[in-house]
Amino acid sequence: LFCCSILVGWSTSLVVNTNWKRSPIFRKLNLFCTRNSVEVYENVFNDDILRLLDSELKRSGLGHTVFNFRQPRTCTESAISSFLEDIGDTSCLIEYWWREEWLSLDLHRDVDEELAKVENTFRYPKNGHVLYLSVGKEVNGPTIIIQEKNVTDNNFGSQNIQKIRPVFNNITIVPAVNGRMLRFEGNLLHAVPRPALAYLDHAEGGNNLEIWTRRRPDPNNPNDPELTFYRRSVLLFNTWPEDGGPLEVSSAIPTGATPLNESLLPTTYCKPAHEWWKIPIIIQPESVEEDMNKRRVHLSIGLLGNLHRRGQSSRSVDDLYASVEIKPALMQLGGNP
Repeated sequence: LFCCSILVGWSTSLVVNTNWKRSPIFRKLNLFCTRNSVEVYENVFNDDILRLLDSELKRSGLGHTVFNFRQPRTCTESAISSFLEDIGDTSCLIEYWWREEWLSLDLHRDVDEELAKVENTFRYPKNGHVLYLSVGKEVNGPTIIIQEKNVTDNNFGSQNIQKIRPVFNNITIVPAVNGRMLRFEGNLLHAVPRPALAYLDHAEGGNNLEIWTRRRPDPNNPNDPELTFYRRSVLLFNTWPEDGGPLEVSSAIPTGATPLNESLLPTTYCKPAHEWWKIPIIIQPESVEEDMNKRRVHLSIGLLGNLHRRGQSSRSVDDLYASVEIKPALMQLGGNP
């Protein structure tokens, strides 16, 4: 399964990467990004640890927890700390949580939720992470990451003002694959589509942001498709700078978590960093002239949050266009690599 990054634009201009090159080692396509703000790793944890984490988090529930990087107290926290130490990220505080459902998650940035609610101030983590613990074979629910670039608007009114504003520039599509670790800059926009082509028009097989009907999994039915074929169990964690973690997030050990002891500790470590598989991030832009001869598809992407968080009155970003190659990238089934 490949990861790809596709440049997007408004209806007036567009550049799209389509020169995907297959990697002979990882049997995946290279990531194309404008800067090294998105990283994807595989073979970080062995299968036993993934199952251990999945089981522990299922017992612990869905709440957010904060802990000190240097003082892990549970198997999950030890696994997170070992990865961050090996990658060289020694952020003081770590916030983590878990999801088991494949949800349609609108585009958003992770923020200090309480600070945003009380003071209308946005404070972002240093880095965000997704560890895909268990992904059903019918899940084509990638993580979508959007990068922006600044453009200058010239206002030739009475004040002759130049205004700099961000616009969407690049969509990185990371399929959900068992054991995969995604790491990205903490202020980047991200989302998860369900169904896979939710952002596309009906003519392209999408539903153009029509509301997806959610059916909660039945915990008493082990054969519920939402808990088997469509299960998307992920550990999510953010690193926060030394001036403090998010407000009002509990630091208590989650109920059901497995406390660490000396004999258990080594079984929670990630593999040595030299054994990880890192997918290369390569800059390969195409010219606008080349792209004008290719068929494009229209995208509408929903935005999460209130007016202040969205930054606009509309609840979606419309008038986005991308190469038709975005469709097979979104439709890749997850599960095992």
